[in-house]
Amino acid sequence: MSVERDIVTQFYSALTEGDPESALALLHPSVSWIEAMHSPYWAGEVIGAEAIVDTVFNPINRDFAAFRATPGEIIASGDQVAVFGKYTGVHRSNGKALDATFVHLWTVEDELITRFVQHTDTLAWANTLAASAQVREMRPAFF
Repeated sequence: MSVERDIVTQFYSALTEGDPESALALLHPSVSWIEAMHSPYWAGEVIGAEAIVDTVFNPINRDFAAFRATPGEIIASGDQVAVFGKYTGVHRSNGKALDATFVHLWTVEDELITRFVQHTDTLAWANTLAASAQVREMRPAFF
């Protein structure tokens, strides 16, 4: 296992164990964080742990109960780590379950995470965040 892969694995483990401080300690002070465009927490490029907490972690915890980012396959090459996984949780206001795949691309330098880029199923997010069960789920136009 590479050091880079270990660092990323530690990040997911810390969040799963309810220890965000340990996860944040793995981030470089000027870490670049990019959520997928059209995802609910996209804010462009976010720099630094405090900004990440304010724009991503706190809003997710506000909106979802039992939220998890569960890694599956992990591929490391040099300072890059790709993680294929799944987001799950229950939206607090409408009770809908989230089940969205993701690919996270991480860059690790000098044993700190310097960059995160998210790719995710934004349609699954949109359907989960629909205001009520009466709102029709969004479907691609070609179906």
